[in-house]
Amino acid sequence: MNAITPSRLLIGWLILQVTFLGGWASMHEWQRRHAPRVMLKTRPVDPNDLIRGRYQNVAFEIEQIPSDILASSGFPTNSAQLFVTREDYHRTLWLELQPGTNRWHTVKAIHRKRPANGSLCVRVKQTGEWADWDARQKTSRHMGLNVSLGLHKYFIPARYEDIPRDNKHEVLGEISVTSSGVPQLERLWVDGKPY
Repeated sequence: MNAITPSRLLIGWLILQVTFLGGWASMHEWQRRHAPRVMLKTRPVDPNDLIRGRYQNVAFEIEQIPSDILASSGFPTNSAQLFVTREDYHRTLWLELQPGTNRWHTVKAIHRKRPANGSLCVRVKQTGEWADWDARQKTSRHMGLNVSLGLHKYFIPARYEDIPRDNKHEVLGEISVTSSGVPQLERLWVDGKPY
Protein backbone atom coordinates (compact mmCIF):
# COMPACT_ATOMS: atom_id res chain seq x y z
CA MET A 1 0.00 0.00 0.00
CA ASN A 2 1.33 3.43 -0.97
CA ALA A 3 1.06 5.92 1.82
CA ILE A 4 0.76 9.63 1.03
CA THR A 5 4.01 11.10 2.19
CA PRO A 6 4.48 14.79 2.98
CA SER A 7 6.75 15.21 -0.07
CA ARG A 8 4.07 13.79 -2.42
CA LEU A 9 1.46 16.01 -0.82
CA LEU A 10 3.72 19.06 -1.30
CA ILE A 11 4.40 18.18 -4.95
CA GLY A 12 0.67 17.70 -5.59
CA TRP A 13 -0.10 21.04 -3.96
CA LEU A 14 2.58 22.81 -6.07
CA ILE A 15 1.25 21.24 -9.28
CA LEU A 16 -2.26 22.39 -8.38
CA GLN A 17 -1.05 25.98 -7.75
CA VAL A 18 1.00 26.14 -10.96
CA THR A 19 -1.97 24.79 -12.95
CA PHE A 20 -4.35 27.33 -11.42
CA LEU A 21 -2.02 30.31 -11.90
CA GLY A 22 -1.09 29.25 -15.44
CA GLY A 23 -4.75 28.89 -16.39
CA TRP A 24 -5.62 32.24 -14.84
CA ALA A 25 -2.76 34.02 -16.64
CA SER A 26 -3.65 32.32 -19.95
CA MET A 27 -7.28 33.41 -19.65
CA HIS A 28 -6.30 37.05 -19.10
CA GLU A 29 -3.76 36.99 -21.92
CA TRP A 30 -6.33 35.47 -24.31
CA GLN A 31 -8.88 38.15 -23.35
CA ARG A 32 -6.33 40.91 -23.91
CA ARG A 33 -5.19 39.59 -27.30
CA HIS A 34 -8.74 39.17 -28.61
CA ALA A 35 -10.15 42.40 -27.19
CA PRO A 36 -11.07 45.28 -29.51
CA ARG A 37 -8.45 48.05 -29.59
CA VAL A 38 -9.11 51.76 -29.68
CA MET A 39 -6.93 54.83 -29.81
CA LEU A 40 -7.45 57.50 -27.13
CA LYS A 41 -5.94 60.98 -27.14
CA THR A 42 -3.75 61.81 -24.17
CA ARG A 43 -3.33 65.16 -22.47
CA PRO A 44 -0.10 66.56 -21.00
CA VAL A 45 0.58 65.77 -17.33
CA ASP A 46 3.52 65.61 -14.95
CA PRO A 47 6.72 63.89 -16.07
CA ASN A 48 8.36 60.81 -14.55
CA ASP A 49 7.49 59.24 -11.25
CA LEU A 50 11.01 59.46 -9.80
CA ILE A 51 10.40 57.17 -6.86
CA ARG A 52 9.20 54.17 -8.91
CA GLY A 53 11.63 54.47 -11.82
CA ARG A 54 11.00 55.29 -15.47
CA TYR A 55 7.23 55.43 -15.30
CA GLN A 56 5.56 58.29 -17.16
CA ASN A 57 2.26 59.64 -15.89
CA VAL A 58 -0.40 59.45 -18.61
CA ALA A 59 -3.84 61.07 -18.73
CA PHE A 60 -6.51 60.72 -21.40
CA GLU A 61 -8.90 63.36 -22.76
CA ILE A 62 -11.92 61.09 -22.25
CA GLU A 63 -11.31 61.21 -18.49
CA GLN A 64 -12.94 64.66 -18.48
CA ILE A 65 -16.62 64.39 -19.39
CA PRO A 66 -18.09 67.76 -20.45
CA SER A 67 -21.45 68.95 -19.11
CA ASP A 68 -23.18 68.61 -22.50
CA ILE A 69 -22.44 64.85 -22.61
CA LEU A 70 -23.64 64.55 -18.98
CA ALA A 71 -26.87 66.32 -19.86
CA SER A 72 -27.51 64.23 -22.99
CA SER A 73 -26.91 61.05 -20.94
CA GLY A 74 -29.44 62.03 -18.26
CA PHE A 75 -26.91 63.04 -15.58
CA PRO A 76 -27.28 66.22 -13.53
CA THR A 77 -24.97 68.99 -14.73
CA ASN A 78 -24.14 70.69 -11.44
CA SER A 79 -21.82 69.38 -8.77
CA ALA A 80 -24.37 69.63 -5.95
CA GLN A 81 -26.49 66.95 -7.64
CA LEU A 82 -23.56 64.85 -8.93
CA PHE A 83 -21.95 64.33 -5.53
CA VAL A 84 -24.63 63.73 -2.93
CA THR A 85 -22.98 60.93 -0.92
CA ARG A 86 -19.41 59.79 -0.31
CA GLU A 87 -19.99 56.72 -2.51
CA ASP A 88 -20.56 59.02 -5.50
CA TYR A 89 -16.82 59.75 -5.64
CA HIS A 90 -15.84 56.18 -6.53
CA ARG A 91 -18.92 54.99 -8.37
CA THR A 92 -18.39 52.70 -11.36
CA LEU A 93 -19.61 54.25 -14.60
CA TRP A 94 -19.54 53.16 -18.25
CA LEU A 95 -18.25 55.30 -21.10
CA GLU A 96 -19.76 54.46 -24.47
CA LEU A 97 -17.11 55.15 -27.12
CA GLN A 98 -17.47 56.14 -30.75
CA PRO A 99 -14.91 56.72 -33.50
CA GLY A 100 -14.01 60.40 -33.61
CA THR A 101 -13.33 62.60 -36.60
CA ASN A 102 -9.60 62.03 -36.12
CA ARG A 103 -7.76 58.77 -35.44
CA TRP A 104 -8.97 58.42 -31.84
CA HIS A 105 -12.23 57.50 -30.14
CA THR A 106 -14.38 59.93 -28.16
CA VAL A 107 -17.14 59.62 -25.56
CA LYS A 108 -20.61 59.22 -27.04
CA ALA A 109 -22.47 58.81 -23.74
CA ILE A 110 -21.95 57.97 -20.08
CA HIS A 111 -24.05 55.36 -18.25
CA ARG A 112 -24.56 54.17 -14.69
CA LYS A 113 -25.00 50.57 -15.91
CA ARG A 114 -23.51 48.88 -18.92
CA PRO A 115 -25.81 49.39 -21.91
CA ALA A 116 -27.28 46.25 -23.49
CA ASN A 117 -26.94 47.55 -27.06
CA GLY A 118 -23.55 45.85 -27.58
CA SER A 119 -21.64 49.08 -28.13
CA LEU A 120 -18.00 49.46 -27.14
CA CYS A 121 -17.97 50.53 -23.48
CA VAL A 122 -15.15 51.14 -21.00
CA ARG A 123 -15.59 50.77 -17.24
CA VAL A 124 -14.33 53.82 -15.29
CA LYS A 125 -14.45 55.21 -11.76
CA GLN A 126 -16.00 58.58 -10.98
CA THR A 127 -13.32 60.68 -9.28
CA GLY A 128 -14.66 64.20 -8.87
CA GLU A 129 -15.81 67.39 -10.47
CA TRP A 130 -14.09 69.03 -13.41
CA ALA A 131 -14.09 72.75 -12.72
CA ASP A 132 -12.36 75.82 -14.09
CA TRP A 133 -11.37 78.81 -11.95
CA ASP A 134 -12.88 82.14 -13.04
CA ALA A 135 -10.43 84.80 -11.83
CA ARG A 136 -12.77 87.72 -12.52
CA GLN A 137 -15.64 86.39 -10.45
CA LYS A 138 -13.34 84.50 -8.05
CA THR A 139 -15.42 81.35 -8.27
CA SER A 140 -15.04 77.97 -9.89
CA ARG A 141 -17.17 77.18 -12.89
CA HIS A 142 -18.48 73.61 -13.25
CA MET A 143 -17.22 72.09 -16.53
CA GLY A 144 -18.18 68.45 -16.11
CA LEU A 145 -17.10 65.22 -14.45
CA ASN A 146 -13.69 63.63 -13.91
CA VAL A 147 -13.40 59.86 -14.28
CA SER A 148 -10.43 57.51 -14.14
CA LEU A 149 -9.55 54.70 -16.54
CA GLY A 150 -6.92 53.47 -14.06
CA LEU A 151 -4.16 53.65 -16.68
CA HIS A 152 -1.95 56.39 -15.29
CA LYS A 153 1.49 54.76 -15.33
CA TYR A 154 3.46 53.82 -18.44
CA PHE A 155 6.92 52.25 -18.20
CA ILE A 156 9.58 53.80 -20.43
CA PRO A 157 12.62 51.64 -21.24
CA ALA A 158 15.94 53.34 -20.53
CA ARG A 159 16.84 53.67 -24.21
CA TYR A 160 13.80 55.88 -24.94
CA GLU A 161 13.34 59.58 -24.28
CA ASP A 162 10.47 60.93 -22.22
CA ILE A 163 7.07 61.16 -23.85
CA PRO A 164 6.49 64.68 -25.21
CA ARG A 165 4.11 66.67 -23.02
CA ASP A 166 3.49 69.69 -25.21
CA ASN A 167 0.77 70.39 -27.76
CA LYS A 168 3.22 70.13 -30.68
CA HIS A 169 3.00 66.33 -30.70
CA GLU A 170 0.04 64.01 -31.07
CA VAL A 171 0.28 61.36 -28.35
CA LEU A 172 -2.29 58.56 -28.47
CA GLY A 173 -2.76 55.55 -26.25
CA GLU A 174 -3.65 52.21 -27.82
CA ILE A 175 -6.13 50.62 -25.43
CA SER A 176 -7.54 47.10 -25.49
CA VAL A 177 -11.00 46.77 -23.93
CA THR A 178 -11.86 43.33 -22.55
CA SER A 179 -15.37 41.88 -22.74
CA SER A 180 -15.93 42.99 -19.14
CA GLY A 181 -15.08 46.61 -20.06
CA VAL A 182 -11.64 46.70 -18.42
CA PRO A 183 -9.21 48.93 -20.35
CA GLN A 184 -5.53 48.00 -20.68
CA LEU A 185 -2.87 50.31 -22.07
CA GLU A 186 -1.01 48.38 -24.77
CA ARG A 187 1.33 51.07 -26.08
CA LEU A 188 1.67 54.76 -26.85
CA TRP A 189 1.91 56.34 -30.29
CA VAL A 190 3.74 59.64 -30.80
CA ASP A 191 3.03 61.47 -34.06
CA GLY A 192 1.71 58.28 -35.68
CA LYS A 193 4.67 56.08 -34.73
CA PRO A 194 4.76 53.42 -31.98
CA TYR A 195 6.67 54.64 -28.96
